[in-house]
Amino acid sequence: MTNFVERLPIAIKGFCVQISEFYHKKGCGRLNPASRLLTAQFFKYLGEALLEIAWIVWVLHLAPHHPALSLGTLMALQAVPQAAFSGILSGYIDRMPRKFTLIATSLVEALAIGLTALFPVLWVTFLLLLVFKTSSVVSLPIERAVLPDLVSDRTAINKIMARLGQIYAIGQAIGLAGVGFLILLITVTHVFFVIGAIYLIVALTLTMTPIPTHQTAKRSSWWGQIKEGLMFHRQNVAVRYLLFIIGLAGFVLGGINTLLTLSTSTLWHHPSHDVNYIFLALLLGVLASDTLLSHWLNESRYHLTILLSLVLIMLAAFAIGLITGSWLFGIVMAFIMGVANGFILTPSRAWLASVVASEMRGRVMAFRSQVLGVVTAISPYLTAILVVHAGLTTTWIVVACFLVALALWWLLTKPISTATLLAPNTPESVKSSSS
Repeated sequence: MTNFVERLPIAIKGFCVQISEFYHKKGCGRLNPASRLLTAQFFKYLGEALLEIAWIVWVLHLAPHHPALSLGTLMALQAVPQAAFSGILSGYIDRMPRKFTLIATSLVEALAIGLTALFPVLWVTFLLLLVFKTSSVVSLPIERAVLPDLVSDRTAINKIMARLGQIYAIGQAIGLAGVGFLILLITVTHVFFVIGAIYLIVALTLTMTPIPTHQTAKRSSWWGQIKEGLMFHRQNVAVRYLLFIIGLAGFVLGGINTLLTLSTSTLWHHPSHDVNYIFLALLLGVLASDTLLSHWLNESRYHLTILLSLVLIMLAAFAIGLITGSWLFGIVMAFIMGVANGFILTPSRAWLASVVASEMRGRVMAFRSQVLGVVTAISPYLTAILVVHAGLTTTWIVVACFLVALALWWLLTKPISTATLLAPNTPESVKSSSS
């Protein structure tokens, strides 16, 4: 375990060297705007990791006599804005001024976090959490829509999406590794102020990033925008199938964190608070996968990489359910699941960025966020019910069996779902393939 923790700074240093080489390589000057946006994303991911733990500690401090109820409410409320507002937002998202919206949402998030520390009341915390998460629901699809516009061509999209996955893993790992020490050092109240300052840095970085705004989407009404987005999914098979696979995978895997937390003490006989190491292993798996994908991923491998993701998680779930493993075994399984996580998220984002025109991309990402929000809200509860009635190991096997069916379905869709990628790699063909 000590070696695992000690290797984290080495991985971070290697990542930073890769980032530096990538953005200063001859001929990549155009990617400087993308570099700035990725910098903003790094600080945002760092803030999210710190905030996730800070909220838990804060809520337990405010409601020490009702920990289960308060934590359950905290977890449920985090999924509400994404599930409730993403679909509504899709009618506006491609008409919003992108740069202004990203800066404004970052400032709102910073304000909500700072006010949380100033008003130590449980219901105020929940209200500010909803404000924060609603702002995140607005900013997320815009961030995903903007990034492909800041690179030079479709080939660069694969690299930039892999870098985004690496940055996510690094930011989250640093936050999870340091938040406990930070809380002990300056108290959770002051940690909220630190996180608020991080979001101010995000806003400042965004002000220095040239972000294009597309005016073409302003011609139709809110309902017209939604109908155009739905019709686009109907006409574009790859986009529709990617929405299905992400939604179904999210439904099956939404309870994985719950299962890993329960397995820490029940199957691997370690204290529950050591689940932090499991989550760090997950993040290192994401970092490893996106480091590989930054060199290996191309359009011909999108479908295969997503299939590999489903197979890896399936094998890990079967292994946990069928093998009596040690604590090290759990760490390895979590790492494999992290690799699989990168193998499904990065190719799906790059695929969408390659075939969806910029003026439609915000709506596609909003629909995707809506589906993920709904399944994320439902899956953990269904997983918990299954654990109660069938047991932990049986639940792992059930999850693996669902993944077998999902992998077979995805394998059979290849001739249809990859048809969009057969168009020539020119900007004109990209737009025509997505219209």
